[in-house]
Amino acid sequence: MGAIEVGANVTLRAGLSKAPERLRHPRIETATHICTLGCAKPLDDAMRIAFEEMIYWMNEGWNIRETEAYLLLAQIAEARCTQMVNPKYTYICKVPKSILSTFA
Repeated sequence: MGAIEVGANVTLRAGLSKAPERLRHPRIETATHICTLGCAKPLDDAMRIAFEEMIYWMNEGWNIRETEAYLLLAQIAEARCTQMVNPKYTYICKVPKSILSTFA
């Protein structure tokens, strides 16, 4: 199995803000999604971290109780392994902002 790699020019904008209290792994926000990453070995630990971090974010950012966030993620999460070449695996969990807007 080979990786798909392409050359690209990218414009990136980053900002600094105070980290949330329970932030332990990277968070990404795009125009349409919030995303959390887990990096660990074995793969199921990476997945668990990504989902756990998403539950924390949904709780802190949208006041969704952790048990409800867990149940909601089972239905709506967009998740996959994004890296499995290095000794650790990377897993991403994405949630559409359009769904979260109903909790605002």
